[in-house]
Amino acid sequence: MDTAAKPFEPWGVTLRRDRERAAAILTLTALSFDVSRDTLVRARRCDGPACVARRAAIYLARITFDWPLHRVARAMGCDRSTVGLASRWIEDRRDDPAFDAVMSRLEEALALIEGPGR
Repeated sequence: MDTAAKPFEPWGVTLRRDRERAAAILTLTALSFDVSRDTLVRARRCDGPACVARRAAIYLARITFDWPLHRVARAMGCDRSTVGLASRWIEDRRDDPAFDAVMSRLEEALALIEGPGR
């Protein structure tokens, strides 16, 4: 883990950056799973492919950016228990080689936007 001191960022700046990254994750995930991005961001529950894509986006924010549950929840607009559930669910699905390949490609693509300010 990087122990170098990071410059101070006011709460609003960090939240804005996190939400920008979350938007990128949601867009890329929606395209990869062939679902509407609007379906992933609506407040009510989703089902089928949209549910898988939303859980994948939440998981990717946690894994790719190494964010704690509460930070993912804040950026994605959900509860941290939802983040935990989505992470466990996706981990179980990664036993399927085809699904794991899709998730690995998404992780690689998202690593390119990681940048500073994890």
